[in-house]
Amino acid sequence: MNIFVVGISHKTAPVEIREKLSVNNIKNAAKLSYIIEQAGSGEGVLLSTCNRTEVYLYEGDIEKAKKALCSCCGLKLDEFESHLYCYEMDEAVTYLFKVTAGLDSLVIGEDEILRQVKDAHQIALESKLAKTVMNTLFKAAVTTSKKIKAQTGLSSYAVSVGTIAVNAAKECLGSLYGKTALVIGSGEMGIIALRNLVSVGVKSFVTIRTRSKIIDLSDVCPEATAINYEERYEYISKCDIIISCTSSPHFTITAEDLDGSIKMVKPRIFIDLAVPRDIDENVTQVDEATYLNIDDLQQTADENKKIRLQKAQEALEMIEKDAQEFGRWFEFRKGANVLKKVRECANRSASKRICYAQKKLENPEDLKVVEQAVNSTVDSILKTFLYNIKDVADQEEIKVFLKCMDQAVANEDEL
Repeated sequence: MNIFVVGISHKTAPVEIREKLSVNNIKNAAKLSYIIEQAGSGEGVLLSTCNRTEVYLYEGDIEKAKKALCSCCGLKLDEFESHLYCYEMDEAVTYLFKVTAGLDSLVIGEDEILRQVKDAHQIALESKLAKTVMNTLFKAAVTTSKKIKAQTGLSSYAVSVGTIAVNAAKECLGSLYGKTALVIGSGEMGIIALRNLVSVGVKSFVTIRTRSKIIDLSDVCPEATAINYEERYEYISKCDIIISCTSSPHFTITAEDLDGSIKMVKPRIFIDLAVPRDIDENVTQVDEATYLNIDDLQQTADENKKIRLQKAQEALEMIEKDAQEFGRWFEFRKGANVLKKVRECANRSASKRICYAQKKLENPEDLKVVEQAVNSTVDSILKTFLYNIKDVADQEEIKVFLKCMDQAVANEDEL
């Protein structure tokens, strides 16, 4: 009986390979069922994100699982085997804990993977493809991830410049409540900043450097309002936060044009995420204006990366401890048959003692008292010296203990 994971990730394959093994949530259960059947497994969970596709299984054949993972997506194993990895038992358990906590992500400590792991587990659970072992494993991984985030603050140190830009705006303005923002540009950092602004309730506008069209945001950020680029100064006059991130060789905002368009003086922050720069640094000549460029923010990003790496080490120590706890539970569970034999042996021995005592009793009504006393003593001894072993021994010690118990029961007649 074994736990293992087979998969592919951003660490082993480029996106053009990963996308071929990608599985959406609608097809997840059907493909997981196929893999479980082909691998001869008892249960499993299929996790598929933009950066990884992995199947976690209890029991079964690893090579058959690899083949099934590929074939369920219409692919041949020999074309992808060099990109696949496999971890078994302790390694597989620890790996899932790392993945769920975001320690194996492109951005260490990112939060999205926790939701994705929970969704994958829920799909398997609702499809009755995840049972006792997988449920216990995934619940433990999710619990540990939440504990890591709460106790280390791993996710609170932003490393994306787009996210740091929004944090800088909040620090400058004191609060983002009731604020309005304009984002110029639809590149990656600009969209990240835009989504972060919207997520905290900032009324947001966006434009791109073209006079011929308005950007379609229906897919990337439907909550924001697109405006014409030529109207940007009119909106800047209304806004508290202005972020620009384009590939333009010229300024998108000049101090001269800005000075002539501002109708209301209030605290404003101009954040330039572009190289070459988009915003004339002389915008600070406007009353109550603050200016930051990408170098100002990159320094914070670099510092936060170092902090995240330190926090990640703390997280690894927590994972090691919790993974060992799961390992003890799993090893003890594997010995369920041995424990059953020990209890049956103990009950037989107790019955013999009760029969012997019965012959000595003068009052037959005392037999019930004797039975209760003997049986409760047996239960107490089993709990203290047998069932509590998982709380005081490590995984290897439990394995040895159960092996000894099995041998002792086999020699019951000699005891």
